[in-house]
Amino acid sequence: MRRRTSATAAVPVAVPAAVLVLAVAALTGCTSSGSGGTSAARTATSGAPEAVGAPADATGAFDPELALARRTREPYSATVHMTVETGSGDDRTEHTVDGRLNFNTKAAGGHTVARTEGPGLVTSTVEEMDVEGVGYERPGGEGGWQRSANTGSSGAADKAAAYARAVLDTGTDARKGMETVAGVPVFHVGARLTVEQVRTADPENADRLSRQGVTGADCQLWFDRLGRMVQGEQSLTFAGQVVVTRDLYTAFGPAEAFIAPLLG
Repeated sequence: MRRRTSATAAVPVAVPAAVLVLAVAALTGCTSSGSGGTSAARTATSGAPEAVGAPADATGAFDPELALARRTREPYSATVHMTVETGSGDDRTEHTVDGRLNFNTKAAGGHTVARTEGPGLVTSTVEEMDVEGVGYERPGGEGGWQRSANTGSSGAADKAAAYARAVLDTGTDARKGMETVAGVPVFHVGARLTVEQVRTADPENADRLSRQGVTGADCQLWFDRLGRMVQGEQSLTFAGQVVVTRDLYTAFGPAEAFIAPLLG
């Protein structure tokens, strides 16, 4: 992730909120967002190797271990597109999040729009902003803004790297090889993580999964030579339902300044 769990604010009762919380929390660990984590300032002084990424050859190929170990600690922003799909066919419900987010910053920062639609549901929308650690939202994506208790995570990129490390630690089969996503050379890793393997990267999420009876998740990650997550996909089963979460991060650039909206 992701991801700020505030995306669940607009979920109708027909879609169990716990499904989205689990999916978002696990993939945000699996990709580039989520709650908690280590701030960029702390990481920079942790004694990690110099953060310059992994060198690439003429084809763009790089060492995934080196990319994670030397991942960038510089603040950056990216455009995010996330989907959470529950069920299939005529019973399929989809939750999407689109917008711009900061990473490796002290107080996160972002502007996103979340939507939920499905059979028998009235499509719901909520627009969200995170400005210097303060959350704002406006249900329906129009009208007045209000303060929200939900904010992004300055440690999201750290957690994403920890999940990638957990996947690699499952063995050589986790190395799927070089691919290209949105024109970016990336290394693809993938494996099924048990709850205990999740715990090595994200103890809080492991506890959440365990409480909800989830035994593990299939996790696929694609990251660039700077250790930035470009794409993620996760599948887990909750209460008999398959929940598939996908994240795509594009248009990387410098961290952006988000302006707090007027309330009311």
